[in-house]
Amino acid sequence: MPRLVRNKLQQFLATSRTNKLIALAAVLVVATSGLIFLTIRAAGFFASTESDTGNLTANAKVITDTSASGGRAIQFTAPAPSPTPTPTPTPTPATNLW
Repeated sequence: MPRLVRNKLQQFLATSRTNKLIALAAVLVVATSGLIFLTIRAAGFFASTESDTGNLTANAKVITDTSASGGRAIQFTAPAPSPTPTPTPTPTPATNLW
């Protein structure tokens, strides 16, 4: 065992019981978190789903793309503009009611 590793191990073993318990708790928390993320398959920066097989909205369409997985990809277009609402006329106040 290299001298540096042996020295660090001896320093750790010489620490108080509280520090050892804190170190053990930290290792368990990190290991448990990693296991949970692997189990639920939490997506990282990239999601691994085939989106061209899902439900598409009005502004998306499936296109042929030889560089894409399965030869198909999704292309998004600009959403259809919503119609401009017609303004409501303001009522004119009544005059000479008497």
